[in-house]
Order: sequence, then structure tokens, then C-alpha cells
Amino acid sequence: MIKKLGIALTVVALTLALTWRHAARAYEGSSQLRPLITEAVDETRVVTLVGNTRPEANAKNDRGLEPDGFPVEQIIQLKRAPELESEFRQYIDSLTDKSSPNFRPPVTHFPTLLLNPLGGSL
Repeated sequence: MIKKLGIALTVVALTLALTWRHAARAYEGSSQLRPLITEAVDETRVVTLVGNTRPEANAKNDRGLEPDGFPVEQIIQLKRAPELESEFRQYIDSLTDKSSPNFRPPVTHFPTLLLNPLGGSL
């Protein structure tokens, strides 16, 4: 059982490695390499995304200000430039186009692959 789990984890790791290599190759030379933030942030144009605040972040749980230097992780979601969004959508569409070099067939047998990565019957 442990051997099967080790083989399955190896297959998953190899799949991720190959996917990463392919994604890096697909974006090589794309417009993503240019700086996307080219001017100061205009605070009057900031948009709050609805539904992205954790429910426990409320006045009842507010403990006041944190000291300076307190580590805080923030996720800032930026809107893509229209040409970059178009390029991204074309790439995503090419993943299911059989005539595209980016075509990747859907993995419909993934659970079976995890249970028996070498093929054959269980």
C-alpha cells in the first residue's frame, strides 16, 4: 500500500513538473514580461471585490492597531490589460483545440491513474 502511494505521488509530481515546463514555454516571449504597473495607484479608482472578506473580520473581533513592522500578507488582484486578457483567453481555448500545439486531452482516468499508475487492472 505504501509502495502504491509512493508511485502515485511520483506520478503527480512528474505531472506537475511537466505542466510547469509546458506553461513556462507557452508564456515565453509573451506580453506578460513587460511591467504591468506603470504609474502610481489612484486611490479614487480602487474597487472592493464583494465576498472576499473573511466572515471573522468584523467589528466584534477587531483588536485595534497592530504595531509597526507587524507582518501582514495581502493579496492584491489586478485587472489584466485587455490585450493580455485576450491572449490568456486564446491560450485557454487552445488547450481544448485538437489542432493546437497546446492541446491537452482531458484526464478522465485520473483517479484510476492514482490508484494504479503503471496501468493494467487492479
